[in-house]
Amino acid sequence: MGTYTIEEDAAKAYDIGSIKYFGNNTRLNFPELREQYIKGLVKVEKTNRKKLGGSLPVGIIFIHKKQWYRVQIKGIKQKVFKELADAKDYLKATKNPA
Repeated sequence: MGTYTIEEDAAKAYDIGSIKYFGNNTRLNFPELREQYIKGLVKVEKTNRKKLGGSLPVGIIFIHKKQWYRVQIKGIKQKVFKELADAKDYLKATKNPA
């Protein structure tokens, strides 16, 4: 689907892809936009990953289906976050406890 700076754009891109691959009656994040998606009236612009600082830090995984970031470090319980900044803060605090 690509990389997007705004979560809403990522969700819309997912909707457009869902219609393309699963048909017009697929489940959508924004069902109120279904007709606009089908007519091609909704466009979302991908972001270059390099502009976002490249890939995610080691220990953070993005779960597309759930739209969350999971911090996963050996020996420490996994934790999920909606925002990347929160996941990075948790990872930093976990690696460098005060």
